[in-house]
Amino acid sequence: MRDAISLLELCAGSGKTVDIVLVNSAAGVSGRENVSQTVAAVIKKNNPAIFGIIGDFSSSAVDLLVFWQELISYYRDMLVMRTAPDSIRYLDLTEDEINDVKKNSAAFTRERLLYHIRLLEDAYITMQRSSNLKRVCAEMTLVRMTDDRLSETPDALLSRIAALEEKIAQGVFASPSPSVEAAGEPAEDKPESDSAAAENIPEPTPEKTHGSGTPIDFWNEVVKSVERSDIGLSFQLRRAKAVISGRRVTINVGDSFSESLINSPGNRDLIAKAISAAGDIPGITGSDISVTVSKEENSGDDPFEGL
Repeated sequence: MRDAISLLELCAGSGKTVDIVLVNSAAGVSGRENVSQTVAAVIKKNNPAIFGIIGDFSSSAVDLLVFWQELISYYRDMLVMRTAPDSIRYLDLTEDEINDVKKNSAAFTRERLLYHIRLLEDAYITMQRSSNLKRVCAEMTLVRMTDDRLSETPDALLSRIAALEEKIAQGVFASPSPSVEAAGEPAEDKPESDSAAAENIPEPTPEKTHGSGTPIDFWNEVVKSVERSDIGLSFQLRRAKAVISGRRVTINVGDSFSESLINSPGNRDLIAKAISAAGDIPGITGSDISVTVSKEENSGDDPFEGL
């Protein structure tokens, strides 16, 4: 109560109208509206807005750590809204704040909320240790939160899978309905003549080679070896093909997400170690491994693309 009276005297002494903006400024907090704008920028993948918001905080008297705590608290409120049937009981918010949280939380799955909270917590610890890097850490974290493909962690992959499952449940990936005639009647099947049918038979195409080298015939052993250390990585390798020329290894994948996951230095080193052991080929290092994207490896579009 004493702190509240002191804050009221401070606001009254300013000679301005005492409203929520003045109180937030006097207390050194960012305010709920700024936090909501930040979450909206993450939802819309609006990176310029994110840089602008963090830049404003860096040049103001508001401590970025205080704003970060409020952002984590906002994400907690959204998680409660998405998981608790009677969520209002656990939220100490006004009616307008509840409506705002409800609107923003509708854009998230539970998995993505938990993933973002983990990122926010890690960034908070980093900003506590390195006060000079608060702005950089905040900007990098928020940009990463706009696109789950920018992270290789299992939490990010789980978030993308949850988004994919939600789209499937909504029928986003449903097959198109059969075409009909202009009059609305199904097109009749017309028998083809033998000559026409022969013309429609596709000519066999030669098997495509994936890079220069010899296919690795012990690739399954490599995948099993990697699986003992990283299940997610082994899943991507199981869908890939690899060739070897000397000590140079080329791994062909079907999408950019698999490429980015396999291409990290730590994962390349793990794969190189597995190849050396399974193929009895000493001296292979992560720098000997290259990853290429070959659309032929995957007959359809990457189901994760755009999530």
